[in-house]
Amino acid sequence: MVAYDTHGISLRAKRARVNRIVAQELQPTGREILDFNAIRDDYLRAKASKVMADSKQQAQIFKALSDETRLKILLMLNTRPRSVGEIVDFFSLSQPTISRHLLLLKQAGLLISKRRGQQVIYALNEEGLREDALGYFRGFECLKGAIGAAVSKKK
Repeated sequence: MVAYDTHGISLRAKRARVNRIVAQELQPTGREILDFNAIRDDYLRAKASKVMADSKQQAQIFKALSDETRLKILLMLNTRPRSVGEIVDFFSLSQPTISRHLLLLKQAGLLISKRRGQQVIYALNEEGLREDALGYFRGFECLKGAIGAAVSKKK
């Protein structure tokens, strides 16, 4: 199977032409001909590195969402920002336990916090939810249209 670029030129012919031009330009100086396989490999390595970094962030989000208490906290914060005390009053858990749950959600980029006097107020990080959490699902072809439609309805 022969691959073609957008102008209908085969990629093999294009690569050969570029190699000839580079060879002509570099011949007098004695520099080596560019190794297009090495360039392609470097590009693929860089792309894989970004995918791996994104995967780690997405794994952290899913770990944060894997606890029922943290899911309930997110639902509480969906209505309005709340102080740690308000969140603690809702659950039958200690304040340090709730604070730990909030810290994990914040580290995953799902929450933002603001200090108001002695209180810490937590709110949903809407941009983080849109970009990071939904970003994972945008990678699935079968969900691309559904996610785009849901986001545009929200706006």
